[in-house]
Amino acid sequence: MKKIQIFIVIAALMLVAGKSSDFEIITATVQQWHGGTPGSPGGINYSFTFLMKKPSEKLKIDQLWVKDKLLKIEQVIFMGATDAGAFKKNDTVHYRASQAIPALAERLGKKDNVSDDPAPPFEYNGEGLIGYTVGCKRKYKTVENFKMLKPFNAP
Repeated sequence: MKKIQIFIVIAALMLVAGKSSDFEIITATVQQWHGGTPGSPGGINYSFTFLMKKPSEKLKIDQLWVKDKLLKIEQVIFMGATDAGAFKKNDTVHYRASQAIPALAERLGKKDNVSDDPAPPFEYNGEGLIGYTVGCKRKYKTVENFKMLKPFNAP
């Protein structure tokens, strides 16, 4: 009898935990890129693959914090998509955010290192924080770590 009660409690906890997640991060990668000539600008690309637990009518992913930098995150729409941006529950969806790194001359001409970005909504553990809405409610999900890809050097 005690084993059945334990099983029921564990099953209930798993059910609640499964429903509390609006999407699952399958992959999170980061890749730095450099312009083709010395001193030219570059950037950092963040790419994600998510397994959606809610449809696009309810779930909107729109923010990514990396350290104290706020980036706009957008869904990657593949050519030939018939309903661009729409997804259903259990769809696998790709998102991307980019951070520009100015050319050396631009960085040297900058007077201070003050950012206009708002601070993250709270201190988080991990390498990133994703902001999204479900209906009208703002929520956040931590990115534990990014898989580092080899830097890309433009020709």
